[in-house]
Amino acid sequence: MPKKIINVKNISRDEWLEIRRNSIGGSDSASACGQSPWKSELELWCEKMGLVPDKETNEAMRRGTYLEEYVAERFTEETGKKVIRSNFMYADDDFPCLTANIDRLIVGEKAGLECKTMNDFSSGDYDIESGEIPTQYYYQVQHYMMVMGWEYMYIAFSSNFKFTWLKIDRNQEFINSMRQKELDFWYNHVVKKVRPESDGSDSAMEALIRLYPNETPDSVIHFDFEALGKRYIELNDLANRVKAEKDEIRGKICDTMQDAELGLSDNYKASWKTQQKNSFDTKRFKADHPDLYEAYSTVNSTRVFRLNQIKRKEESK
Repeated sequence: MPKKIINVKNISRDEWLEIRRNSIGGSDSASACGQSPWKSELELWCEKMGLVPDKETNEAMRRGTYLEEYVAERFTEETGKKVIRSNFMYADDDFPCLTANIDRLIVGEKAGLECKTMNDFSSGDYDIESGEIPTQYYYQVQHYMMVMGWEYMYIAFSSNFKFTWLKIDRNQEFINSMRQKELDFWYNHVVKKVRPESDGSDSAMEALIRLYPNETPDSVIHFDFEALGKRYIELNDLANRVKAEKDEIRGKICDTMQDAELGLSDNYKASWKTQQKNSFDTKRFKADHPDLYEAYSTVNSTRVFRLNQIKRKEESK
């Protein structure tokens, strides 16, 4: 049986964030297992170690929190199942470092409901209406079932145009593997304070920049990255060639389409449509209103990585 840790209704957001740092929750699961497209193991580790500040609540997060009640009500409307709020944080009976915050509990069932809001069901490599859900959400609900001891759980999605819900069954083989990876991350990285390596993702690079925001002027480190440097240059050249070929193909197709909106062949469809985009003429604004431009201008700095091959002069004969 899971243990109730604390009633989150009675604590502030800062206190809740501090408690979350001391465990792996459902929203951390995919990241701890190295399977999240949004957050790397490195970024998650930095958060758990308190090395980076908590990200400010953005509009998408606010919208998700605000609409959680709506999604829960729509689920009840569609299924007839009654739900109640779960104000407690729960911990795994064997491993207190594994925790769960459930959006809603299902009345009369040993199951919970996870509420999600999305812009569009069609985005990503999944089909929610056919039973496919994003990887990070699958990890999340399996993590909750692991902590709570449930055999199934519900997840409901609300987009701008659609609503759907799914019943997700417990996958014990998946849970066994997930649990081992989560515990490995916690005990071998967080507890031992051993930083995971960067996986090269945008999330990992963002974490590195937050860890090391500024360079030491005129500092040099000598180490062997000959093989990595060579491969980086090769891949950069390959990317340039691929882009050039893609641009050439695009040009040929557009040259044939001319003023047609769509181009059709047996297996492919091409569109060439006009799109409007608002832009701000900063150059003209600066010339017309130099004082305002100066007053509202900000300077943003970030570390930029570049790699070039060292060109050496041929030794004189």
